[in-house]
Amino acid sequence: MWKVTLRMYSGDRLPIEVTRALGVEPSSQQLGRWNEEAQATSRNGWFLSSEERLDSPRLDDQLSWLITSVGAGWRELESLRAAGWDIDVDCLGDEGEDVAFRLRAETLAFFGTRRLDVQFWWL
Repeated sequence: MWKVTLRMYSGDRLPIEVTRALGVEPSSQQLGRWNEEAQATSRNGWFLSSEERLDSPRLDDQLSWLITSVGAGWRELESLRAAGWDIDVDCLGDEGEDVAFRLRAETLAFFGTRRLDVQFWWL
């Protein structure tokens, strides 16, 4: 089974800004914390995931769900980038699943025209 996640990270911006801009509630979010050992602060994050929201083994179905879920909010990506958010899409497949997959050209074009990197992982 695949799980896709729209991921947004920022060092100093709050996840509520993304929620307001997109008009979509995240699946999860994180606030950066100081790590004494590393002497660094983790970044704030906003995440919208298909996990437990869509029951389809097809990767293209998962990505289509993500496109539909954000809807008109996709228009706000450039303003979020300009405000300091790093944005990408993460696709995670289960180790036991067939690693062959097919993506429609329209799906690839959607993310490409929005300058979104799409990563593929298998665990």
